[in-house]
Amino acid sequence: DIFPIMTINPHWPEIVSALLPHQRPTDRPDLIARVFELKRKCLMKEIDKNGVFGRKVAHVYTIEYQKRGLPHMHALLFLHGPDKIRTCDQVDRLVCAELPNPIEDPYLFDTVKRCMIHGPCGLRNPRAPCMENGKCTKRYPKAFAETTTMDESGYPIYRRRDNGKFYFIGTQNKIKVDNRNVVPYNPHLSRMFDCHINVEACAGFRCVKYIHKYIYKGHDRT
Repeated sequence: DIFPIMTINPHWPEIVSALLPHQRPTDRPDLIARVFELKRKCLMKEIDKNGVFGRKVAHVYTIEYQKRGLPHMHALLFLHGPDKIRTCDQVDRLVCAELPNPIEDPYLFDTVKRCMIHGPCGLRNPRAPCMENGKCTKRYPKAFAETTTMDESGYPIYRRRDNGKFYFIGTQNKIKVDNRNVVPYNPHLSRMFDCHINVEACAGFRCVKYIHKYIYKGHDRT
């Protein structure tokens, strides 16, 4: 099964073009919610009608709002028997955790570089939201891996090859990143929606059980 997480891009042209002078996206929660719902429907249509992940027989999703008011969707897609993910080759066809080639696919490279890089955290940013007791709770940066493998719980360890390539991100282009910092994504959906869409493959019972618990945990009551 597949677990996609989609977060709105506040710089989508549909949002920016509708802002009044001196407004920021966070000033227009009505606009943010309406555009995100349209994009969410478009994403589900792409999954249902065009079979991005194969034949889907059911799905469940929940929408949360980040502290800045940006919505994101956690969805769990149940695939038809023959399309269920059972091999590492299937994972590689659907999910990528590497930076694309900036020459061969510059648009996807720009999207991944802007939207699908975790951090910075660790020593580069000890106060990052993901940090707890001096360590990243998401376990970034990940270790390099030449091939995709499955652990004993059914969680994929995605391919992150050490090809010697790295790039710089940030407002001043001072943060060095490589494949270890990439959040898993589906190239087709990232290219199509130009936003953060984290895609995870679920290949084990414990993995699916955890995801159900996450979806039904309820909203933040702080």
